[in-house]
Parts: sequence; structure tokens; C-alpha cells
Amino acid sequence: MIELSTAIKCPNVDYFLCTFKIFQYYLQKPEVLRKFIPDELIAKDISRFFIKIYYVVEMTDEEKIILFDEIRQDLKKYVVKPQKEGGGNNYFDEDILKLLPADNDMSQLSSILTNSIIMERIFPPKHEGVVLRDNKISVANCVSEFSVYGAIISDDNSILLNKSFGFLIRTKADNVNEGGIASGFSALDLPYLVDPKEYR
Repeated sequence: MIELSTAIKCPNVDYFLCTFKIFQYYLQKPEVLRKFIPDELIAKDISRFFIKIYYVVEMTDEEKIILFDEIRQDLKKYVVKPQKEGGGNNYFDEDILKLLPADNDMSQLSSILTNSIIMERIFPPKHEGVVLRDNKISVANCVSEFSVYGAIISDDNSILLNKSFGFLIRTKADNVNEGGIASGFSALDLPYLVDPKEYR
């Protein structure tokens, strides 16, 4: 009923679906990326920052076997991400091993794997951070993630507004795998801005 109404949805179904991990998989495909970024040089430049993402449903058995063997050799290099948000849903390290089919028997392929994407992990640089938890301040080794807030308004025919409106920094201890704020794995943070001239 909401989607069929004239109300402004925030977000509507289309934009909400764009937050699903599977969209990251398709957007990394050159032919899909070019639909949104027609300039080939700019598209190539952007794709330099992409990491490898796998969707086993679209892989041959041979490709799956190669990937699963690579994962077994280096579990920490990968993360399995279901189509869920909010933190606490991903699979890391030994938990990934439990999802892989024994002896690469594809008839035993986990439904979790077929409904998820497999990504190479990103390992951001570590830094020292001041953490406030349970009304106590401590200094810890941390990693941070920088995100951009965006707003988009459209109708059936055109995009009326598409702008960035600020940023978000999430910081967590460097030994924590998950990263959701609502689930308590990470916290909102602020940047410490410095004059670059002082560090030349």
C-alpha cells in the first residue's frame, strides 16, 4: 500500500534493495558499471578500488572448487556476507570453513553460501584511538571506515536530486570482525583534522 501511494518513501523499495550486498557484486561488472558511468576512463579509474566479490550461484563447479580451495588456504582473506544489514550477520575465519562443502561436493552446497556473497576482506590501516565505553575512557588500537551520506529523490521518469550531504566515520577495535553501530560492534567517531603543511 505504501509503495502504491503518492507519499514520498524514505527509502522506497527500489532504493532499499540497492543496499543489499548482491548489488555490490553486479555493480563491479564492467558492463553494469558503464550503464551508470558512461565514460570508460572514469569507470576504469573507479574500478581500481573494487575488491573481488563472488556469487556462487553464477559460478561453474570448477570455479567454485578453485575459490573454495583458495579460501581454505587463507581463511582470513575472505568474508561471507548474507543479504542482511545491521551487523552481526557475517561469517569469518573458521565459521566460513563450516559453510564449505566437504570434499567440494556441490550437492552439499550450503544454502547460506548460495544466498550470500563472498568478498575479499578489506584491511584498513590501524591507528590509536580514544574509546569511551561503559563511562570509561581507554586507548586502543582501532580501525575506521569512512562513509558518505547521500540523498536521492526521483519519480518514475527522472532523478530530481542526487547529492552528498556529509559523512560518517565508524571506528572499532582492530580485533573485532563485525562493524555495525546498532549492534554495538563499532561506534560513531569524529576525524582529527590537521594542517597537512605540518607533516611535509
